[in-house]
Amino acid sequence: MTGDAITDSPIDRSAIKDRLLKYIGHLGLGQNAFEKKCGLAIGFVSKFSGNITMKSLEKIKSTNPDLNEDWLLYDRGEMLRGVQQTNISGDNAGIGSIGQMSGGSVDIHHNGGKDRAIVEQEKNVQYSLDVLTTELQKFHEQADRKDEYIREIVKASFERNEEYVKRVDDLIKLIVAQDQRIQARADRMFDIMEKKL
Repeated sequence: MTGDAITDSPIDRSAIKDRLLKYIGHLGLGQNAFEKKCGLAIGFVSKFSGNITMKSLEKIKSTNPDLNEDWLLYDRGEMLRGVQQTNISGDNAGIGSIGQMSGGSVDIHHNGGKDRAIVEQEKNVQYSLDVLTTELQKFHEQADRKDEYIREIVKASFERNEEYVKRVDDLIKLIVAQDQRIQARADRMFDIMEKKL
């Protein structure tokens, strides 16, 4: 490419294509999809020789603001802008927003915040706790109402029993009084009969 091609500092132009392909792989896109996304000509990536014009670079930068231009052109810094990169060897890979596996190591890019899945789990746990607390309060309220209902039933039963006992007592007194009157009449009749004899 000629005209507005970037030629300021010494550049390993074949390495630029390698880094561009690495970034495209990071995005999970094919070359044609990347070209369409950036508004580049079809075949731009496959034909790319390392000479890149300002116009093409601006298209790539405007559609991929996380791409570090210094990394792409000069291999300075990290591939992504504003991302802290930590290398974790072996199988002890932590949780990050972006992970890239390479051999026996994992590059993890931390965004400084909690993992979204952990946040969602915390929300679900909190929701479950709130539901359980509400249900427990309802249970206690129902238990209190049942206790009060039982007390009212027992009290009413005692009151009815007292009323029944009083009625039975009154009935016994009535029977005794009637028996006394009958006995008095019988006594008078015996007295009359004795006098006549």
